[in-house]
Amino acid sequence: MSRQRAARDTSIAVGAALAAMGLVVLGAAVLMDMFAVIRIGIAPTSYVVGKGLDVGHDLVLAAAFAMAIPAFLGRSEARERRLAVASLVAAAAFAVWIAAHALYGVNEPTPQGVYELVVIDALRALAATALVGTAMLAAKAFRRASSGSPGDQSERDGLLGWATVGLATSLGFLTAAASLDLDTVRFLGDGISGLRLSMIGLAVGTGGAVVATLAFGISRRRQRQGAPRWAGLRDSILAAALAVFFVGFALSGLGDGRVAHASGLDGVTPQLVATSRWVEATSAWILCVCAALVAVGFLVSSLSRPERTMERAI
Repeated sequence: MSRQRAARDTSIAVGAALAAMGLVVLGAAVLMDMFAVIRIGIAPTSYVVGKGLDVGHDLVLAAAFAMAIPAFLGRSEARERRLAVASLVAAAAFAVWIAAHALYGVNEPTPQGVYELVVIDALRALAATALVGTAMLAAKAFRRASSGSPGDQSERDGLLGWATVGLATSLGFLTAAASLDLDTVRFLGDGISGLRLSMIGLAVGTGGAVVATLAFGISRRRQRQGAPRWAGLRDSILAAALAVFFVGFALSGLGDGRVAHASGLDGVTPQLVATSRWVEATSAWILCVCAALVAVGFLVSSLSRPERTMERAI
């Protein structure tokens, strides 16, 4: 394996570790929010259970990313099998997320016919459902790759292309939910602008997923045509996709920070909830660094020269 591809794999492994860390931090933010709900004591027990499932989703998804770390640091022969297992664990995490939002939705107060909160929860449940499909397609792709030809992974990249379509769909649902959130939440100061920035960050992330879909689609076509350097072109486009994700996470982190600042000053939001929003902003910034690091790894890999021997170019 070339040094460039080794550097890419190392950057992906470190990025997976950072993603796991960011998700654990996000789980801590949701846990703090859950404690605040319990302290207030007005939410039904099933709503609190939903919060607990939300925490579980973050932690299980963090475990899935942690499982992917040795896949990129160990032997390439076992990489696809390990990634398939990690993808299945991620699918389980997203299934838990569906249940969490279902419990939120059935417990939302709907006075005077205002059902926006229920619609928001439904959109987020749909986003989680799309992510289950994304993870299952990724698991299938990596399973197929483990038995395929190292020099031709067109079927794998085709399936990963469909998986990124699911990711784009999910982010689209989350963007729609964030847009509705602008009409249901009231903050003093720059809280609304913070929510708007977070929504824009999700929309930018949707664009990043679309670019990743193009990367895998082009890779699949070039492999079937027998074109040289298909892996290098794919990696360069994936680097661009991750750069877009970097911008999306940066905007979300900035937006979450503004919301946290506004929450701490409005005199109404419990301090524990305001603190949880600062923790949530920290999670977004960690994921921002993760995207930047992996983008650099793919960019470096795209500059590597073709190898004389056939190898897996994941």
